[in-house]
Amino acid sequence: MAQYPNLTDHGMYGGMAAIPAIHVRQRQTAPWPPEILCFADAPNDCLAPLSAYERHVKELRPNHTETIGLYGPWYSTFIDAVIHSAAYGFVGTDTSTASIPACRQVSSRGGIADMVKWGKPHADDH
Repeated sequence: MAQYPNLTDHGMYGGMAAIPAIHVRQRQTAPWPPEILCFADAPNDCLAPLSAYERHVKELRPNHTETIGLYGPWYSTFIDAVIHSAAYGFVGTDTSTASIPACRQVSSRGGIADMVKWGKPHADDH
């Protein structure tokens, strides 16, 4: 199997988020190009099954269960903060040091954000 760089390990690629993409060849109405020889009864039998694409995606997928061990105990908190603050909408926990910056970031971009009060019975009743 060819080894390709795992862009998710780098986080960013060319100033944009490393978003994975998959291209699956499918038989359209046009005939096969002459350089492709297919000797099957049905031409689509020459195409890789969807399960092959699924297997390759799983092989490239990072194992997030090892994040803390690899990068330290605060790394997962950092990842959560980035994901939360990049959201269009956010509901957080009032007075939480993780929720406050995310709520402010989402609100500053015009997103919808709110905080749930806690700390005593019925704190968030309204």
